Order: sequence, then C-alpha cells, then structure tokens
Amino acid sequence: MPTKIILIRSIPILIARQKKIPIYQFTPLEAKKSIAGYGRADKSQMQDMVRMLLNLPENADSDASDALALAMTFAHLPNFKRSNINFESELKRAFDSEKNAKDSFWANTRRPSRIQPGVIDYKTVKPRQVLDYLSVEKANGNNVNPEEEAMNVLKVQMQYQLLTMMTSFQYNQVQSVLK
Repeated sequence: MPTKIILIRSIPILIARQKKIPIYQFTPLEAKKSIAGYGRADKSQMQDMVRMLLNLPENADSDASDALALAMTFAHLPNFKRSNINFESELKRAFDSEKNAKDSFWANTRRPSRIQPGVIDYKTVKPRQVLDYLSVEKANGNNVNPEEEAMNVLKVQMQYQLLTMMTSFQYNQVQSVLK
C-alpha cells in the first residue's frame, strides 16, 4: 500500500480511537468472501454481486460498489449497530443560533472573542454519531439494512454530483464575466 494511502487512512482511525468510537476493519478477502462467497473475486465479480444482491438496474461505479460491499459485509456482523453521522443539522443549529442572537439584545464587551450566551460557535461544531439500539433487522442482533444503505450511498453520490455541477456552473459564470 502506498505511503500516502496509509497516512490518509490513519487519520480517521486515530480520531476515532481518541473519541472512543469502535472501528471495524475488514480485509478485502473477508469482504469478498462475505459478498461473492469467494475471497479472490475480482472487481467486476464484486460489482456484479452487489448489483444482483441489491437488485440494481446496472453496476454501480467502482467506489460506490466498494462502499456497498462493505455495508453488506457489516450486515452480516453479529450485534453490529447501525449509526448515523449527523453534521448538517448540528451546523444548521449553530448558524441559526448566531442568526437569532443578532436579533436579540446583548451588551457589547471589550473582548470581542467572547461569545454571547446561547450562541453556538460554528467553528466548534462537531459531527454527532447516533447509534440505533432500538431496531433489529436480523436474528443475530444486527440492524444494518443493505437496501437502505444502498439508497443512502446513491443519494450521497447524487448530491455530490449535483453540488459539483452547480459549482462548475458558477465557476463558468464567473469566467464568462471576467472575459
């Protein structure tokens, strides 16, 4: 594995360990055996299995297929609990608290770094992890639903493509004005 990939992979692992978030890692052999039934399956076989298992109309791209395969591997891990990582709503709460604070009275202080009570500083917002302990999808105590995970991956992929297209459009608008 190239050094850069190892360094990039180690950062989220270090942060998760510091925050005491459990980490599950599967070797490619384990993931391939879980999905394709054969640990030495190649990329195209894995994509075909993901498509067949999730009843997708066509193969997902390579990265999406890998993510779906890992999600389905987690679906077989006993007592694994699905978690939602929520950052957008936390950030929105911070922005809303700042917006609401502008409309309320607050005495000016000599220290501008002081933050008004009840205001959440957007720079300190952290993602919130919510574990789902209430639902059970399988008899082994696992609550990962592969179909739901597939839909979430596709939703995120579509959002990313839309944001990329919007950014590209705005960049082209600026370029045409500058010419």
